[in-house]
Amino acid sequence: MKTSVKWGMYALIVAAAAGGYHWWQQPRTSRTTDNAYVGADSIPVAARIDGRVTMVHVKPNSQVAAGQPLFELDDRPHRVSVERAQAKLAQARLSAREAVAELAAAQADAKRAEHLIEQANLRLARATELARQGFISSQATDDAQSQLSVETASLEAARARVRRVGTQVYADIEKHPAVMHAAAELQQAQLDLEYTQVAAPASGRVTNLRLTAGTQVQANATQFVLVAANGYWVDANFKEGELPGIRPGQRARVELDAMPGRIFDGTVESISPGTGAAFSLLPPQNATGNWVKTAQRVPVRVRLVDLPPDTALPIGASATVQVALH
Repeated sequence: MKTSVKWGMYALIVAAAAGGYHWWQQPRTSRTTDNAYVGADSIPVAARIDGRVTMVHVKPNSQVAAGQPLFELDDRPHRVSVERAQAKLAQARLSAREAVAELAAAQADAKRAEHLIEQANLRLARATELARQGFISSQATDDAQSQLSVETASLEAARARVRRVGTQVYADIEKHPAVMHAAAELQQAQLDLEYTQVAAPASGRVTNLRLTAGTQVQANATQFVLVAANGYWVDANFKEGELPGIRPGQRARVELDAMPGRIFDGTVESISPGTGAAFSLLPPQNATGNWVKTAQRVPVRVRLVDLPPDTALPIGASATVQVALH
């Protein structure tokens, strides 16, 4: 009996020594803090256009996949806009084709005016010769000169019309400015029609959802937030004296107060360039006579990795973080 008691005491001493050694070595191999809180990459969800909500496809806290419909806006005004833009584009193309036909007519008028000028020059030369010989009066020469002036003016007008219409003619009517402008308006109308269907930009979980059918929403106004899947992280606020040895890439273990006993793996992603108080609205002013030195805390972001699918962690929850230094 005495021997068993003696061996039991030896075992207790060894266990106490091992525990003490582990407690003494732990600060050298890891850093631990319970001043840590869960965060996540979040995506504000908003419509790109104004409109009235006709249907909401998701529920609060539901899981959605990338590209999954979230809600819809009334698309009837935008369908009308698309039809109007299509008609405007067709009219612009028709006008571009008419410009080609008008240019051909203007060029034909210029050719005809050139021919009439040739005839007027011949009549003037003939009248001038007959007047010189005394067969006709000088009035006939004046009339021929007047007719030549009229035909010359007509040719100049025809050439001016050719130049004017020529600026509106393009070998490719799709490059015509009016056609390109109408095509751009059609594309914008089609985009607005597409924007009536709001889909998830990434996989995640819906939160802070209050949107209902019938609500009038404004463009780019956040309606709810999508917490990205596998986008969870923890901000661990270590004391400034605990920072030496901590660097990005180190492995970490995270335990949430809301999920006791469950351990999550993480990786040190970054270390803040300043203390949490340094970036507050009213940072502390230590240059006073009543200054008391207190240990400051520096946020260390730990990205959670290898989370099981559909894992939902409470954002803002308290956590305990242990960073392995080696």
